[in-house]
Amino acid sequence: MSERLTWDEIAEKYPMQWVGLTDVRWNPENDADIESAVVSYSGLPRADVMHMMYETKGKVIARFTEPNKVLFMGTMF
Repeated sequence: MSERLTWDEIAEKYPMQWVGLTDVRWNPENDADIESAVVSYSGLPRADVMHMMYETKGKVIARFTEPNKVLFMGTMF
């Protein structure tokens, strides 16, 4: 089983890359911020991670990691 990491740990372990996250726990004070998650995919091009997000109907969340910054793409189903 994959380990659960905080967002800061994810950004440190997978710097400057797209990650596909599952089992996401959102920050209860700000539901746009990730508190922790399981990294299911890493090191893939943005298009591949976005495709997985689409194919899983949002069960995979795509995020780009950058120290102290978060870039994300949203999808409506």
